[in-house]
Amino acid sequence: MNRMLLSDWQNDLQQSILSNTNQLQSPVNVGHIPQAQRLAVYQHAYIARLEEALRANYPMLHQLLGDDDFSTLHKRYVLAHPPEHASIRWYGEALAVFLSITKPYSEIPIFSELAQFDWAIRHSIDAANAERLSASDLKRLSAEQWLDLELCLHPSVTLFEFNWNVVPVWQALSQGSAVPSPEAAQSYWLVWRDETGMTQWLSANQLMFQTLSLIKQHSSFIHLCDAISKDIGTTNESEHIVAQVLYQCVEYKILCMSNTHIGLSNQL
Repeated sequence: MNRMLLSDWQNDLQQSILSNTNQLQSPVNVGHIPQAQRLAVYQHAYIARLEEALRANYPMLHQLLGDDDFSTLHKRYVLAHPPEHASIRWYGEALAVFLSITKPYSEIPIFSELAQFDWAIRHSIDAANAERLSASDLKRLSAEQWLDLELCLHPSVTLFEFNWNVVPVWQALSQGSAVPSPEAAQSYWLVWRDETGMTQWLSANQLMFQTLSLIKQHSSFIHLCDAISKDIGTTNESEHIVAQVLYQCVEYKILCMSNTHIGLSNQL
């Protein structure tokens, strides 16, 4: 009589759970409960655990949709994006994109933006840490050091350009108050974790958003000034304006020294 290796049986069981089909090549006759029924218990538990994780990562989206509609969303999402990470923490990272391209959710764009904000809040909690730049660090820079200065955003920072009133909707949901109707409204936001470990979010003006977006692309101070000068129409004030924005960002503790300038940071 042929006997299956335990590893083969475990692999068949795993594939059965992941594909929601019966891939068991050897019958398992234990007790009086049919094999298909016992397998269904594991398959259901797997999907239920994933849905629970998705709810944890997108609490306000879940609250807006309700249990039934969110469960329907998850059943469609898990087929398109089965887990790829060993940690369940990252399950659902593609949900915002999925919502933006999949009907009927794509017909209500605020769903995707709400998912983006939910994910950023979650990301800010467990993002990596990094030494934050202080105002005194900037004040000690020489003129030459300013020109070559390259900064980066703190790992917990996420930038947004929203086209809907997503933040007021998110806040109303989190506070249990009346949820405003979706309205088209362009706005710029950033989310980050402060030094005390608390998540913060801030409405930014276009200049701050543009500056931070350029910093995210590893632009040096001189490149920031060049880009800003094109918008304001003059190069005489661009350095002063960019410096003001940087000092404001330093006050929020959202900037770090770029890895390529760690040596400079050690000299300060």
